[in-house]
Amino acid sequence: MAFTNPATLQFQQVSYGYGPEEWAVDDINLVVKPGELVVLVGPSGCGKSTLLKLVAGLIYPTRGTLLLDDMNVARKPPEQRQVGWVPQSYALFDHLTVAENIAFGLRMQGQPRQQRQRRTEHLLDLCQIQALARRSVHDLSGGQRQRVAIARALAVQPRVLLLDEPLAALDPQLRVSLRSSLVSLLREAGVTTLFVTHDQTEALAIADRIAVLRAGRVEQYGNPETLWDRPVNEFVARFLSRAEIVEAHYVGGNQVEIVPGLIAPIAPQHLNAHRNAHTVTLALRPTDLQVDSTGVMLVVLASEYTGSSYLVYGQLPNGPRLSFMSSAPVQPGETVPVQVRPEAKVAIISA
Repeated sequence: MAFTNPATLQFQQVSYGYGPEEWAVDDINLVVKPGELVVLVGPSGCGKSTLLKLVAGLIYPTRGTLLLDDMNVARKPPEQRQVGWVPQSYALFDHLTVAENIAFGLRMQGQPRQQRQRRTEHLLDLCQIQALARRSVHDLSGGQRQRVAIARALAVQPRVLLLDEPLAALDPQLRVSLRSSLVSLLREAGVTTLFVTHDQTEALAIADRIAVLRAGRVEQYGNPETLWDRPVNEFVARFLSRAEIVEAHYVGGNQVEIVPGLIAPIAPQHLNAHRNAHTVTLALRPTDLQVDSTGVMLVVLASEYTGSSYLVYGQLPNGPRLSFMSSAPVQPGETVPVQVRPEAKVAIISA
C-alpha cells in the first residue's frame, strides 16, 4: 500500500494581510517538489506559521495563487486539499488509544473497518510504534506522541504534510536524537513536507531546501549548502550561521585581508563573481576562525560554553568584532591570537 501520492506545492505571489499594508506574508513565490522536505526558518513573526495555515486552508490568501499540482486550492476548504497537519502540541485525543488516534481520520471519512485496520497497521509499522497500539496516548513520551501524531496525519494519505515545530516541545537531548529518525520516517513515507522550525542548525541538518523568511518575505530559498556558502545578504548570513559581517581587500591569488595579518581564503566561484571588486563584504562564521599563534590579537568580550567547546566573542583593536570556537576556556579581557582556518569556506555576500 502506498503511503502517499506526493504533490507539487506552489506559492504564486501569495500574500495574506490583517489590514491595509499590514502583511503577515507578502508576495511569496516558492515551489516545493513532490516528496521534498522544505524547511521554513526565520525570526518570530516572520510568517512561517501563516504559510502553513494558508496551505492547510485554515486561512485564505488575500491575493495570489496556491497550487497543488495544477489545482488552485487557495479558496478550497481544508477537507478538499489532501493536506496533513501536525501542530506543535500534536493535538492527540488522550481518551483514545494510539491505534484509535491513527484511525480517527479514516473513521471520519467513513472507510470500512478492515481498510482502517490495514492502514493503521501499516502506519504503526512505518512509525515503529507497533508495541504502543493499545496504549493510551496520555501515557506516552514526547517522542512517542510525535510519532503517533505523524502517523495520524499520514493515515488519510495527504499529498502534503505540514509540521509546525514538531520537535520544539522536546528537551534538547531528545530533540537531537529524534531528528534523524523523524527525517527517515518522512523520507520513507515520501510525502511532500513543509517543516517549520526556529532552530537554524535543525534546518541545515534536515532540509532538501530552506526558505529564510523575514517580515513576511522570502530572503533566500535554496539548498542548505547554497545558503551556507552563498548567503544573498547580511540577514541570511547572520541568521543561519551567527556570522560577523566584515570588510576585506584583495591581496592577490585567492586571498583577501580583513586587517593586517588576518588573511582569508576565498572560494574560486566567489572570486569569479567579484573579480573586478577591490573591497568585498565577508560573512565570517565562528567556525571559520581558530586560535593560532601566528594570528592577530583579539580582545575577548564574552564566552559561551557549548558542551564540547567555547563560543568566544571578541574585538580586534581598531577592527571589527569577531567570534570563534575555542577548545579551552577564556575570560573576558584576555587577548587571544586568531587566524582564519586555511580550509575555511569564507563567503562573499556583496561587493
